[in-house]
Amino acid sequence: MWKLFAIAYPVEFWQISQYRSMKIEGPRLAMRDYLELVKSDSLKWRLVLSLATSFARVPELVEIASIRNMVALEVATPSRVGTPADATEMPVALSDRIIRSWSELVWTSDAFSHLRVLKLCHQDLSAVVLRYLRAFPSLQVIVAYGCPGIHSLFTDGLEIDGWESRPGQEDKPPALYELYQTSIANTDGESLALGQGVPILDFQIGQAIQKPKKVPTEAKTLYLYRTTAANLTEKPVLHIPTKRPREGVSASGEYYPRRSGPKRAVMRDRKAKDLGEVLGKFL
Repeated sequence: MWKLFAIAYPVEFWQISQYRSMKIEGPRLAMRDYLELVKSDSLKWRLVLSLATSFARVPELVEIASIRNMVALEVATPSRVGTPADATEMPVALSDRIIRSWSELVWTSDAFSHLRVLKLCHQDLSAVVLRYLRAFPSLQVIVAYGCPGIHSLFTDGLEIDGWESRPGQEDKPPALYELYQTSIANTDGESLALGQGVPILDFQIGQAIQKPKKVPTEAKTLYLYRTTAANLTEKPVLHIPTKRPREGVSASGEYYPRRSGPKRAVMRDRKAKDLGEVLGKFL
């Protein structure tokens, strides 16, 4: 009903319901079914999405890129792994390859056009993902909690691949919606393509991350902010191999060497024998 009112009465409904929160802590459907529920290709509402990877598969994690109205995303690996909707497959976690696929979809299909905040919790990722995430046009803040592959490279104030590190003061990062609100407050006059006047749907799939009794030493909070240099990234140009010419002389008279590789068979011009010479051998 909330979605129907947001579509039918976008201006009037936003004035009385600017925020809606919904938590599915025990999913009974496939992750793909829930993702279809929160999409809005017409951008009638902003989506703040939190999900646990224990209920997802690799294709479903990649399909997150198709959610055009998503402004904040949290991907977490819970300490207590739940039971997937389909027990025939093992649950997966976020990986460098999945984020690389997201980055490719940014260039090819304008994915993640409105994503401003990305929160990663207990993910085994390497620092190369920062290079991929730099391609996200609206991404301003990355919050890494318990991600040792990213924490190990950063110190306070260090800049890598267009991201500047700032340590978190709290043991555990704030909720995703709060992080998004803070990001909006720090826009400094920046115009938002999907901003005020559009309601927010705060949607959670899976149980929230609970602080374990014994907190591991690598469970730290790191804030990464986009720098000005990161906005200057350009789409990479695909390398198209060219054929090397064979040995010969160009039209301008320049000599170029023969390319390496096996030789091709060439038909030679042979002079045809005269019929009289052939008959003469038998006479």
